[in-house]
Amino acid sequence: MKSIRIPFSFEEGSVSSTTNVDTIVGQEVVNYFMTINGERIMNQQYGGNLPKLSFEINDPLVLADYKLDAISDVNSNLSFGKVLDIAVLDSENTTFYEENVATVIVRYAVTPRTVSTVKLTVTNTFNEESDI
Repeated sequence: MKSIRIPFSFEEGSVSSTTNVDTIVGQEVVNYFMTINGERIMNQQYGGNLPKLSFEINDPLVLADYKLDAISDVNSNLSFGKVLDIAVLDSENTTFYEENVATVIVRYAVTPRTVSTVKLTVTNTFNEESDI
């Protein structure tokens, strides 16, 4: 299997690609979590909605629900490998206008001996510039 390398780049006059299965699965995990539902025209249910999670209240129940849904959904969308565990990290905010951070750490395996980790962090900054 061959896949375009992320971040997108050119190598010797053509699009850079990879045949490393571990790299391909890692890219698929990143693609899944960074895609918002409805963003893909022909596959409206695809996506982990991590950018939207940065707008959610950091409630332990919301984070636990996100984790349970994400594990089964991402595993159904991987071509190789399997997600073993997802850790959704909570960030403490003292005021409404502070920066909200959503962090997900994903452990996945391509083979039983090869376990890798991807850490994804999305930051959302609210600005208090309005006179309202």
